[in-house]
Amino acid sequence: PRNCGCSFCQKHDALYVSDPEGQCEITMADSKKVVRHRFGTSTADFLICSVCGVFAGAICDLEGGRRTIINIKNLEGYDVFPASAAFDYDGETVDVRLARRNRNWTPAKIFSS
Repeated sequence: PRNCGCSFCQKHDALYVSDPEGQCEITMADSKKVVRHRFGTSTADFLICSVCGVFAGAICDLEGGRRTIINIKNLEGYDVFPASAAFDYDGETVDVRLARRNRNWTPAKIFSS
């Protein structure tokens, strides 16, 4: 699990996991209730429930396909994983950021109604 040092992630107390060799399927029962927040470089959608305020994670569309990271603070038993120190990504260029996500984030499929 990784912590991000940006103000958004710190405010939401996010703790991320991803597996570049894995696959993640995200199903939204009512996509109208999901707020897609973009900030900074506008290269990822941060998924927030408009009903309860839960921040689920982020998705990013890349050349190789859609990728995601999941905020495990929403899952039971997340505390069995040790958290890392907070990473600071503010100095990254957009190209470096997208390449890192392509390397490290999980391939994803999104299903919504």
